[in-house]
Amino acid sequence: SKIFSEDEDGFDGNCDGYVINTNAENLLNFLSEYTEYTENAQSIVNAIKNKKDEILIIKNINVDENFQGCGYGGEILSYMLNESYCSTAILICDTSESQKEGFILEKFYENNDFKTIYYTNNYPIMVFPTDVAEDIKKILDNVGKNKMLNP
Repeated sequence: SKIFSEDEDGFDGNCDGYVINTNAENLLNFLSEYTEYTENAQSIVNAIKNKKDEILIIKNINVDENFQGCGYGGEILSYMLNESYCSTAILICDTSESQKEGFILEKFYENNDFKTIYYTNNYPIMVFPTDVAEDIKKILDNVGKNKMLNP
């Protein structure tokens, strides 16, 4: 977790996330909160474990409304990836949160090398970087558990 302040960082915002070993139950617990079927969450976990030993779970990124549209969201993402020393990240894109007019959260993450691997309750589960996400999606497709729309 980190809080950004205008005085120290030039903008107000915050982020929350943590790195986990993919063999731990934390990833399954995180995905089970959002995934409608435990077997689908388990399939996603197995696909990720097949590719990576560690993953950064991004729980929240927030830029104060007064500072949105200035590139600070990308700065927070870079900060989280650099500070975690993790080359892979996962998040649930909360498309129900209100955004500044014209801002599409899923597109923001796509522009920062995230790719949707699965949709759960209309929320995209997104993985960074795109090449890892594509490998995970292929594994899910082979397992037959992927209910994702083909983008």
